[in-house]
Amino acid sequence: CITRRRTVCFFFCGCSAAYVSLRTASYVDVFLLTCRSFTDLVTVLSMLIKTYEENAEIDTTIVGKKILSQQLAVCQKRTCLRICNILRRWFDNFFSDFDENPDLLALYTSFVSAHAQDGGPINLLKVSLEKKLAVKGGFGDATPPPHVFNLPPPPPLVPPTPTPSLHDVDTLELARQLTLVEYDMFQKVQSRELLSQSWSRKEKERNSPNLILVTRHFNCVSSWVCFSVVREMHLRRRVAVLRKFAKLLEELLRLNNFNGVFEVFSGLKSSPVARLQATWAEAKDTYRIVDKAATLLSPCNNFAAYRECMRSVDPPGVPYLGVHMQDLTFVEEGNPDKIDGKYVNLSKFRMVAAIIQELQQWQLKPFNLTPVSAIQDMIATAEMATEEQCFDLSLQAEPKSRASAGGVPGQ
Repeated sequence: CITRRRTVCFFFCGCSAAYVSLRTASYVDVFLLTCRSFTDLVTVLSMLIKTYEENAEIDTTIVGKKILSQQLAVCQKRTCLRICNILRRWFDNFFSDFDENPDLLALYTSFVSAHAQDGGPINLLKVSLEKKLAVKGGFGDATPPPHVFNLPPPPPLVPPTPTPSLHDVDTLELARQLTLVEYDMFQKVQSRELLSQSWSRKEKERNSPNLILVTRHFNCVSSWVCFSVVREMHLRRRVAVLRKFAKLLEELLRLNNFNGVFEVFSGLKSSPVARLQATWAEAKDTYRIVDKAATLLSPCNNFAAYRECMRSVDPPGVPYLGVHMQDLTFVEEGNPDKIDGKYVNLSKFRMVAAIIQELQQWQLKPFNLTPVSAIQDMIATAEMATEEQCFDLSLQAEPKSRASAGGVPGQ
């Protein structure tokens, strides 16, 4: 636990044992990922530059102490090299810090230009800077190379009409397209959006725009599922829609789209749909998959079933961010930013970084699927209604007098 300014030195200026261990990269990544929670980025860069410049001038004039002078020169070179490596890691993996902060980018550019004659690692910084400024893009925080698949994607099941309805779209292809839409949203979420509970602050639209978009999409899909069921006034058609979404649950599970599973299940278990006992009684063939989803999504033991499933499968996939945001909230609220009012609580920020890094692993591998714009447009423009409106429709479909004691899956 160290003070704000000494934190930078501790991690970056050769004072920490982390530099001589195999965990150096992880220490640096933890700091770069979370430092904006307890300091400002310009301060971090300024201290790195100051330390580099203090060590760039090697003093070989220590009279009568030639060996000591040589050892000092070696230490100074190592410090400069470490700082260059950290700057390159920062600039390459967290480019959005510079892209969205003109002062930070100007300071970094000035440093690279001023020390271009130093050669060596500075040249690598210069090349990286030129490439980034030319591309001016970003993937979350890093910009990985395009993923190359070994096999072609499965042929898409294109609907027969350019403006399909829910019944026109094959359920498997609906799951694929919903997964592509949600993976694209999830992939754009940047690490800084998950820090300091920024998604729940007053300026959440500015600080966590992509995370807010994921949350709104979740609510829209859940509302769409609910409305699609209760709007059907004929029992047979209502049962067909219910079966469609139960089958969608199954396909989303196979695709590891846990976010989609959560949102579709949320729509099916909403009050307007859950009370339709006559409809559920006619769709008993859906009980198995709905019960399976209920077990997976159970909040018991802090979503133990969901976490175990996440650990047992490999990317690609789309995590349900709600569980991980809950983890971040628990860490943020259960641990102070500072100890004794002045020391940075590094243990807390290691825990925060571990949660975010786990999510980042799922951002690295995309799905090998072909987008079908007609289906994605259908999802984007799907009709919805408020919960009150859905409940009124549910009462019209099955008045209270028709309620029975039959069981409903997932309860």
